[in-house]
Amino acid sequence: MAVYEDMRNDFTKVLSEWNNAITITRTTETKGSMGEVISTSDTSYTINCIIQQITEKDRDIHAIGLAEPGNRKVFFKYQYDSSDDSDISGTFTPAAGDKITDADSNCWRIEQIVHRARRGDNIIFIKTVARRLE
Repeated sequence: MAVYEDMRNDFTKVLSEWNNAITITRTTETKGSMGEVISTSDTSYTINCIIQQITEKDRDIHAIGLAEPGNRKVFFKYQYDSSDDSDISGTFTPAAGDKITDADSNCWRIEQIVHRARRGDNIIFIKTVARRLE
């Protein structure tokens, strides 16, 4: 048990050293009895992540066809919660479809979760690919 917790703590330390705070927004739809969208609501949090360019070494991303100009690989904690992220009540896990806005107002949408780094059954961090939004 302690090994994966140490790995999670190490990853959290790396995130704090990068100090790359972004706003992540999830849109939720409320549907009616016929499946029609009645309303939408956005929930946003400020969290730390690592955003990097996709390189030729990212064979996994190239293999799935997401190594396009403007796309980025983004690394997240396996889960964010109120204990270390003050504006989150409960827990939050980044997912495909979430929108990211960085400090320079660049926007991306998480297209796919590429990898969940694990130690046994425990997720250490999440690697995603995000597409640049115009």
